[in-house]
Amino acid sequence: MLVQKFKWMQLSIIGVLVFGLAVLACTKTIEVPVEVIKEVVVKEEVVREVIKEVIVEAPELGLLERAKAEGLRVGFVQEDPFGFINEAGECTGFDIEVTREAASRAGIIDLEAGEDIICVHLAWPGLVAGLLADRIDLIPVGMSIQPKRCEVAAFSDPYQTYGTGAMVKPGNPKNFRSIQDLAERDDIIVALAIGTPIVEVMEEMGVSEDNYLLFPEQIQQLDAVKTGRADALITNSTFINRYLFKEGTSELERALPFDYPKAYNSGHVFRPSDRDSGFVDMWNGILREMKLDGKMAEIGADFGWTEDDLLGPDASADGCCSGEFTDNVGCKAVE
Repeated sequence: MLVQKFKWMQLSIIGVLVFGLAVLACTKTIEVPVEVIKEVVVKEEVVREVIKEVIVEAPELGLLERAKAEGLRVGFVQEDPFGFINEAGECTGFDIEVTREAASRAGIIDLEAGEDIICVHLAWPGLVAGLLADRIDLIPVGMSIQPKRCEVAAFSDPYQTYGTGAMVKPGNPKNFRSIQDLAERDDIIVALAIGTPIVEVMEEMGVSEDNYLLFPEQIQQLDAVKTGRADALITNSTFINRYLFKEGTSELERALPFDYPKAYNSGHVFRPSDRDSGFVDMWNGILREMKLDGKMAEIGADFGWTEDDLLGPDASADGCCSGEFTDNVGCKAVE
């Protein structure tokens, strides 16, 4: 709340002479109720002007103005290659770098001047909660657009698609090849990330809760398989390919073939109020521009993304949110 205080000023004109006489003025500062009164009487009568204390509510800044003034707070989980802290202690990853570029184009940061986004590390269950509680301003990292999520948050149009795969110990000792295996067998335990839509798919296919363990981050999923607490982990294929490229297959390998019924699309996640204010539309325009001028593909290539992993300018969050779209790749709404 901003409070502007003005002076109660009373000016009495004692008289008017041909050459003008001195005016006696008396001023003092007081606080009075909210009201504005003006009285102006000309010639020889009293001239009085009273301006009383005016209380003005500070207008709430939109995300664009606030981010320019205070910084753009970006929530992420440690999930290479989407978003992570590298060995130099820097916040990076495909989605983080896309966000940096978009923030620069929006005029929120000046990269040449050394300005940067603010990275906030949260556990996966805390991402949406942190967004809605105003601890962060957006979530860029690998959150697929699902109808239930659209009920509580606003999504940008997606720019990447990914399938789902499984990682197992070398040789795949349990011969784990599909979600259907979990529905038909009780001797396989898989490690999953909390909040993943994979859980819903398994529930739909009749998989028992006894067949899976839930963890906040992927590094814990990996440890569960390495230490024998779980027989496999299920996650997005982009992460699997990146992990195996960097770490090799001595401890874990990809289960091939692996049958999974869905592909997923992801973009950035905002508060519903940011959609209502027009910020998400502005952001969508920037992401579209990055797709068209090749910057999206350039950033993706640095982290192992291929042309098949990226979506074109017509990909629509509306299609993903409605669940009514032409295919799993791009979520183009049914016309």
